[in-house]
Amino acid sequence: MSSQSPNNPQAPYSSGIIFAPGETNIEVQQFSLSVVAFWLKSELGVTSTRLVAKTPHTLLGLIPLGSEDFAQPLPNIAGVGVNTRVYPWRIIWAIVFLIAMIVLFKNDQPVLGIIALIIAVVTGLNAMQAELSVQNNGGMVSYLRVSVLQQAKLKAFQEQVNQRLFADQSQLRHVQTTQLQQQQLMAQQLNNQFMQQNFSQPQAQAQQFAAPAPAPAASAGAAVPPPPGAPAAPADAHPAGWHADPHGRFAYRYHDGQNWTENVSNGGAASTDPI
Repeated sequence: MSSQSPNNPQAPYSSGIIFAPGETNIEVQQFSLSVVAFWLKSELGVTSTRLVAKTPHTLLGLIPLGSEDFAQPLPNIAGVGVNTRVYPWRIIWAIVFLIAMIVLFKNDQPVLGIIALIIAVVTGLNAMQAELSVQNNGGMVSYLRVSVLQQAKLKAFQEQVNQRLFADQSQLRHVQTTQLQQQQLMAQQLNNQFMQQNFSQPQAQAQQFAAPAPAPAASAGAAVPPPPGAPAAPADAHPAGWHADPHGRFAYRYHDGQNWTENVSNGGAASTDPI
């Protein structure tokens, strides 16, 4: 059985596997579990995001005893393959039951002999199976086994998985490339900012040491203080101007020609100091 996306109304969709609403490009195949128990089916499905399977558990390869679900996201899959596996222990058990069948028939126990024959045939036919091996990015391998008679069908399903797997890996590489380009662009921008800061700081320092400190701005009606180091007027003459502070609290105090004012200066910074 092959199914397409459940969102496609033109394609019938029926499966025992539950898919998420956002999953698309769905492909589901049913496989016989073994050569003898052909009525027991395993379902293998692949979507745009994951590989899923639903396989039955059996007793003696004939009687179903529940089922097992398998799911693996496509980004976690490193590769898939199809192999044929032979189980030597099943061949040994088939030989043991054949010998038991012969012994039972010789001892006139035909019913038990027939049961031993059936078990021997079932065990021998199930000694060889086809399997889909799924290897994750960590190196661990999981196996999904079906009848060896459906190996060709299993190979076709493997191609469906590989198509989605390679498409997912291409998209992942595209996302990684885009993220790498964005990181490189951010690193370049940070480098340019760092270089601009290192270039502007020496210029600012050069301007700071080269340019003289501006004289403090005087308020309306206030006198402009002299620059640091300017000589003071003689102590016995007080024309309008800056003179040494007679109170000793500041370097200079302004004299308006008649009285000392509250305008003072210290280190070229003008302020007021009420007398």
